[in-house]
Amino acid sequence: MSEFAQESLTPTTAPAPAPIIASESQPTPIDQGTPAAAAVVPELKSAQEVPVAAPRQEVPQSVKSVEEPITKKEVPVTATPAPSSAPTSTPSKGSNAANSFFAPVYQSPDIKFDDDPTAYIKSRTASLIFWEKPKKSAVVLGSTLTALILTQYYSVLQLLAAFFTIVTGLNWVYVNTHKQGQKFINGRAPADVTNPHNARLAVKTTLVSRDRVVRSAELAVDVIETLSRQVTKLVLIEDNSRSLVALAVSYSVWTLAKYVATKYIVGVFVVSAFLFPRLYLQHKDIIDSQVTQHSQHAYTLAQQYGGVASQTAKQYYGQALRMVNMSGAGNAQAKKAE
Repeated sequence: MSEFAQESLTPTTAPAPAPIIASESQPTPIDQGTPAAAAVVPELKSAQEVPVAAPRQEVPQSVKSVEEPITKKEVPVTATPAPSSAPTSTPSKGSNAANSFFAPVYQSPDIKFDDDPTAYIKSRTASLIFWEKPKKSAVVLGSTLTALILTQYYSVLQLLAAFFTIVTGLNWVYVNTHKQGQKFINGRAPADVTNPHNARLAVKTTLVSRDRVVRSAELAVDVIETLSRQVTKLVLIEDNSRSLVALAVSYSVWTLAKYVATKYIVGVFVVSAFLFPRLYLQHKDIIDSQVTQHSQHAYTLAQQYGGVASQTAKQYYGQALRMVNMSGAGNAQAKKAE
């Protein structure tokens, strides 16, 4: 066979097409005129148009918590009221002290006068000095001090005459003004003019109730009886400590009466009676604790220095006794020598 026949019978293999590498920066130029290029170009276009998803990476939990959006907590907003122009009154220290002083700290027992007059009088007196009813205690204290102050400058007769003059003069002006008003304003005749106190003057009942007078007399007798019993108990030393305190107070009054007027002493006594028992009852725990503490300290000091004083007294007594004995022995020897 000739060489031309051999070349036609041997199988010819077409050369493999070169691999096409797609690059984003520099795309491979392809001749679009060839059929192979026409088949490859659509594939390249589709590969370039479809985005390639990046491989998913696991994010740590701590990073996730940071990346999560922060949700804002809705805080309820309350509408603030507009400031009022009216001034707000704040309680002062003086008002707080007054309120704390007038706070009720004593409750009087329910005792009737007919059942036990002495206990009734004691409970009423305690109710006054402990300010159970502040208005009533204030009226009694104010009336007592006013009477003491007025009697300091005026006699009782002057006060009674002044009271009668003032009350009668004011009523004279009121009655006559009322009568003249009836004449000129209402046009009444002089015979039709009336006194504005006619209703009070026409009352036929007694102005002073007999029952009230009897009750007041019984109350006065019971008060005197109660005071007499208490003084008798103090004089007869029923309680040693109470009688000693009463003795000290009586001696103090006796001494002060030489230099101070009696009305001043009575005024101090009244103010102290309405002030100190109330303060003691209100601050009883604090006062008792302080008294107990100081009494224990005084008892310790008394024991400490009392022992030293007794030893010193014994020493001086022994020395004095020895000196007396020595002087007695010397005198006896002198007499023998004579």
